[in-house]
Amino acid sequence: MSWLRNLPGRLGRRKPDQAEPPVPEEAAAPEAAPSSRWTDHAPYLRRVFALRPVASCLEFGLGEGTRVLLDHCGHVTSVELAARPVHEKWFQHCLEIYRDDPNWEPILHYCGEKLREANRIGEAGGYPIADRGYVAELEEVVERILGRRSYDLAFVDAGIHNRGDLVNLLFDRVPIIAAHDTNGLERHYGWDLVAPPPEYRRVRFTQGLGTTFWIHESERALLARLNGD
Repeated sequence: MSWLRNLPGRLGRRKPDQAEPPVPEEAAAPEAAPSSRWTDHAPYLRRVFALRPVASCLEFGLGEGTRVLLDHCGHVTSVELAARPVHEKWFQHCLEIYRDDPNWEPILHYCGEKLREANRIGEAGGYPIADRGYVAELEEVVERILGRRSYDLAFVDAGIHNRGDLVNLLFDRVPIIAAHDTNGLERHYGWDLVAPPPEYRRVRFTQGLGTTFWIHESERALLARLNGD
């Protein structure tokens, strides 16, 4: 695996005298309109941020929505899983946009052959994938990241199509898990494979492309006030 960390611009570093970003107040506007269908998950993430401070967030898949996370979370680790050259180009594009945000840590991971093939199968609508060998690489990525710090929330909107597998690997490791593009497309993203432990509750929003949360039962206050469709 290949990782790029702490690139120019103090990425992933915070000045010693710099305070954490302010915790948003509940009076903030959680229903602000998304700028495009690619960010129609943003209003639902804002609901969470208005109800619960999020000190640290793990994001799979950089993009326009990264700004929402950076504006509301004390620390954001954004991981781009590069299965095709376009994924690396997109990572470089996002570096130019967010490189001066002191609470941001970007990571680029070059996918191995099994994961690249699994992405190709998912893109063609081939889930469930018979050869599950690619999951070991995803698990190693998750283990390495979570071995360095803990996260309050994980958001899965990866450029690769193996999103259901990522969600499964985050259970019992992150209390709040969110994913985008969850309206259908099971054969493309593997949503049918998601198997939450009994301690997790699903909260689903079907507007737009679909946003789904899996929230640990210990988050009682959040579950009591975050109402899905």
